[in-house]
Amino acid sequence: MTVIRSLDTANLRRHKRIHTGENPFSCSDCDQKFGCSVSLRKHMRIHTGEQRFCCKVCDEKFEKRSRLRTHMRSHKSNTPFKCKICEICGKKFTALKHLKEHMRIHTGETPYCCEFCDKKFTYSSSFRNHLRTHTGERPFCCKLCDNKFTHSSSLISHMRIHTGARPYCCEICDKKFTQLRTLKVHMRIHTGERPFSCTDCDKKFRQSSALRSHMRIHTGEGPFSCNDCDKKFMSSVALRKHMRTHTGE
Repeated sequence: MTVIRSLDTANLRRHKRIHTGENPFSCSDCDQKFGCSVSLRKHMRIHTGEQRFCCKVCDEKFEKRSRLRTHMRSHKSNTPFKCKICEICGKKFTALKHLKEHMRIHTGETPYCCEFCDKKFTYSSSFRNHLRTHTGERPFCCKLCDNKFTHSSSLISHMRIHTGARPYCCEICDKKFTQLRTLKVHMRIHTGERPFSCTDCDKKFRQSSALRSHMRIHTGEGPFSCNDCDKKFMSSVALRKHMRTHTGE
């Protein structure tokens, strides 16, 4: 009976904070405050990059249990929501909302319209992220170096610079990376894949940035300018070499 009364008292204290606005649990990294310790622990994963819910089938990790439950459906054969034009794509989904979003690919529906530039978006999440390009909003802030980000995922990736975490590992050469996209680019070294092709001379490149640099050969663009003599160069490397003629380095 004493234990039950103790739990009831604790729950009542937590509930009262909804009315009083009291947030006694404070984050030591960014000073955000929370009404209960559970919310604080969940928030801290943004800074630590911790993903505590692990799939026992494929070892993929998630921040929230709800996302793990959704992921687990991908390992089961039960995918009751089928695309209405499955003769074309044959995709199936574990949740009705995912099917509805998928159907916009076929219908071309873009229900979210930007009032600033009239761009339209298929998904609300993409629309919200786009709006930040106009508002300049960067709500996710690193309290270690004051860098700010438009997406929480960008902050999580950034925090690995401070923690040293490199969760993405190449199975061929064991190199580790802080971001999945960096690993994917690295894998092209092993696979030989060169997905970015020049339309003028058919040369192919592993990265889009390399293609952009190459295209300057055809366009004659020289975006890197010397402040001393106004000469222009196609790459920052060429500009640095040129600067030695002025510095005598």
